Amino acid sequence: MRTNFKRSDLAGRKRMLKTKIDALSMIFALFFATGVLAFSADEKGVSGRTKDRAMSGSRVASDSTMEGQRVLRALIIGINRFQDGKIRELNYCRSDAEGLTALISDRNYIPFDSVAATTLLDHEATKERVRAALEDLGRRSSPQDTVIVYFSSHGIQQNQGEAFWVLHDSRVDMEAYNRRQLRVDPETALEQSEITKLLNGIRARRLLVLVDSCFSAATVISYPRGKNFKAPKVRNPFDNFKGEGRVVITASEGTQRAAELPSLGHGAFTYFLLKGLKGKADSNLDNVVELWEIWQYLDKKVTDAVHKEGGEQRPTISSVHLTHGFPLTTYPLGDVQKPASLPGKPDHTTAVPPDAEWITINKDVGMPLRVSPTEITNRQFLDFVMANPKWRKDRIPEYYHDGDYLRHWPGPKTYPKGLEDHPVTYVSWFAAKAFAEWAGARLPSESEWTTAASGGKGTVSQTGVSLTRLYPWGNKWNPALCNHRSGTDTGTASVHAFERGGSLWPGGTIYNLSGNAWEWCNDWVFEYLTPAGTKQIVMAPVGANKKPALNRLIKGGSFLADRLGCMIGSRVWADPRLCAEDGGFRVVRD
Repeated sequence: MRTNFKRSDLAGRKRMLKTKIDALSMIFALFFATGVLAFSADEKGVSGRTKDRAMSGSRVASDSTMEGQRVLRALIIGINRFQDGKIRELNYCRSDAEGLTALISDRNYIPFDSVAATTLLDHEATKERVRAALEDLGRRSSPQDTVIVYFSSHGIQQNQGEAFWVLHDSRVDMEAYNRRQLRVDPETALEQSEITKLLNGIRARRLLVLVDSCFSAATVISYPRGKNFKAPKVRNPFDNFKGEGRVVITASEGTQRAAELPSLGHGAFTYFLLKGLKGKADSNLDNVVELWEIWQYLDKKVTDAVHKEGGEQRPTISSVHLTHGFPLTTYPLGDVQKPASLPGKPDHTTAVPPDAEWITINKDVGMPLRVSPTEITNRQFLDFVMANPKWRKDRIPEYYHDGDYLRHWPGPKTYPKGLEDHPVTYVSWFAAKAFAEWAGARLPSESEWTTAASGGKGTVSQTGVSLTRLYPWGNKWNPALCNHRSGTDTGTASVHAFERGGSLWPGGTIYNLSGNAWEWCNDWVFEYLTPAGTKQIVMAPVGANKKPALNRLIKGGSFLADRLGCMIGSRVWADPRLCAEDGGFRVVRD
């Protein structure tokens, strides 16, 4: 079931997204299931019967493929109208399905040798025809194919938890209806066990099932992935993307409705699905949208869009045998704008960050470097925002953040009460860089950061970090000396907390170089696959690289990091647009 969304008094819960380290090693092992649940007794939606729109016949793309070709096969179902007038009509399921059909038919976006797609709309989507189309996918698909099954309509769960797809010719169970309960005649709908059997008959090792209906995930276990998942830089997505798996992504959790938003002209889930596949979900800017990127994009965008309307909806994912590298689309490079410079150069500079003093260290012999003794605070960042309104959370251009910029600030000019001296978080690398320029400073390189954290007892080279000190206070781990993950997520601490765990210099203490908040650095990080198939990681200081940029380095651990993350030598990197709950920065000056 889907619903027309209306603003209500329901308070949406605030979902905090946590940074996950080394997400490349995560592989799900969940039961494969389709999430298709719907009407409750008080959601009957009884209406008068409405005539169907004029409809064309089902569209079936040519299936003349050569052996060895990479084929995308798809079954796309969208139902607004039902034969039984007691089943409430929907607004956007048909246009959702048509939008997806148009996308996978566009060679600008589809990196496959051929596409074979069947679209069933409204009266075409009968039980007999949907079953036959799924059986046909089973007969025609081969292991090397990629298969997408998309369903947008009502769903329903009844009796002993039996779940059904409600199709155009499904009928209401009149005996239950007379008792003011909405049930469908099981003989007229497609039951979940049969759906699962038909999907299991599809031999493709890459199978993606997309379900846009209310309560669609009641039978799906969901473990959302961390935001900093990365994919290798490639030109041909099939050269290095060898991942596969059988995956279900649903529009909402099992107890939630799936919103139709008139302002978008689509269901919220499918609206962002289409935007994401056209390039908006490409988090690492490699011109390829793969499955994990579209999942992360949907997870955040759908939740936020519905939350702004006063409701609650969160997509879910379930998979079997899923491995990294499952490409879905490419896109024209012009479709995603990539400005050459930061928006709105700082209006003015100050001699030092507000309220901060410098600690002088030796970057190299005879080359002093001044380091801010603390992470930049919410109060300091507010001063920057007030002086540079283009960096307010309601004005920052989309390219420079991932949608979570200053997520925890109640308003564009207000930081959280009581956290004025806590590190500012939910800031992208771009925002950190802009602050540094405004403050007459810059972000540190890894070498500079390591020198500051180790008391001068560490060096950095292309082969790694060489240290005689593991933590700012020495070589022995002491959990009392830094704000790290300790079983409960307590949040950030004051930037002047944990003084005993700071890095000591003749000019004073540099605080929280381990724990509290991860800190953006200026170095690029490149990941690529060698011809032998092994992964290589290259650290490239600014100005030393000539390759396209992918990620920026992050150092120091956080209140969500474990002991390893809090080591001086730890290395984490992310898309420079990442705005993490535990991600902040400090600045340096020559």
